[in-house]
Amino acid sequence: MERKEIQKIIDDGVRRINIQDVFSPGWKVDKAKIKYLVRNRKEIDDLMYCLSVDSRVNSQFTSTSLKNSHYNFTIECKKGTVYVGLEDNSNMNTEESRKTVTVEYNPYKVDIFNEVTYLSKFKWTELHRRYILYLDLAYDMYINISDLRYKKRRKNEYRSLHEHSFLETIYLKRFGTTNAVRIYDKTKEMNSTKNEDIDEDSGEITQEKYYGDCTRYEIRIKPEGKNQQLMMNLIDPFFIQSIVNLHELWLDDGTEEKILKEIRKYRGNDFANLMMVHQGEFDYFTSNRTKKKYIDIYQDIKKSFSKSQHEND
Repeated sequence: MERKEIQKIIDDGVRRINIQDVFSPGWKVDKAKIKYLVRNRKEIDDLMYCLSVDSRVNSQFTSTSLKNSHYNFTIECKKGTVYVGLEDNSNMNTEESRKTVTVEYNPYKVDIFNEVTYLSKFKWTELHRRYILYLDLAYDMYINISDLRYKKRRKNEYRSLHEHSFLETIYLKRFGTTNAVRIYDKTKEMNSTKNEDIDEDSGEITQEKYYGDCTRYEIRIKPEGKNQQLMMNLIDPFFIQSIVNLHELWLDDGTEEKILKEIRKYRGNDFANLMMVHQGEFDYFTSNRTKKKYIDIYQDIKKSFSKSQHEND
C-alpha cells in the first residue's frame, strides 16, 4: 500500500492494525467457566456487596431459568468482561445452591484475580469446592483459512460451511458431541464488530480496522464424568490429550514449498529475517519496526499464493 493511501485512511479516522500484532500464534485458553461452592452464606453476601459498589458492573439481572444463576452480573474490565453468577438455579439442594458462585471470563484478556480483586479469594479454593464447567481452547495460525487442510477425527463427523464472498467459517462436529470445532477467519470476525479507540485527552474517536491473515481453530472442552472433572480441576498440563481429540492440521499441499521458494529469492539479512518470520521466531527481532517490515513482506508473499483474494477492509 502506498504512503499516500495510508495517510488518507488515517485522516478518515481509521487506524489500520496488523491482526498478527494482536493475536500471537499457538494455543491459548479463550474462555473459562468455573463454579465455586463457598463455605457459608456470608461469603455470598460479601460478594453481593462488592458487586453492588463496583462501578464497572454494566449489567445485572435476576433469573429463575435453570440455565442461569439467580443473580447475574457482568463486569467490564479494560480488555474484556467477567460474568459472575450467584446461586445455582439448577441445583435442587437449596442450601448448596445459595452458596454457589459461577465465574466466566477470557483468561487471555482479563487477569481476573488482579483486576477483580474481591474474586481473588477463590484462587486457592479447595479441590472439592471448585468445578471447571468448560474451557474454550483456541489455536491461532498466521494463514489464510482457504489454505488450511484437516483430517476428520471420526467417521460420523460432518462439516458445515459459512461462506459469503470467500470462506469464513468451518464447523466440524457430530450430533450429541460436546467437542464441536469452529475454524474461522479471525480477521474477518474482528472487522465485523464496531472497534473504536477514544483518546482520553481530546475525546477523538478512531475507528480500528484489521488486516493480515489469522485463522483460529476453536474447541470447547467440557468434562464428562467425575474422572475428567477431577483431571481438569487439578490443572494437569497433560489433561487435554486424554479428554479431547484435536484435529491434525496442515497447509494446503504445495503452499509452504511455494512460500519457501519465494523466500529463497531474497539475499542476506532479508532472507534470514523472512525465514525467522516463517518459523515464528519473533523474539529474534530487536526492533519492532524491523519485525513489522518483514512480517508485512511475508504476508504479501503468502497472499500471492492464496486461493481466495482477501480485501483489507
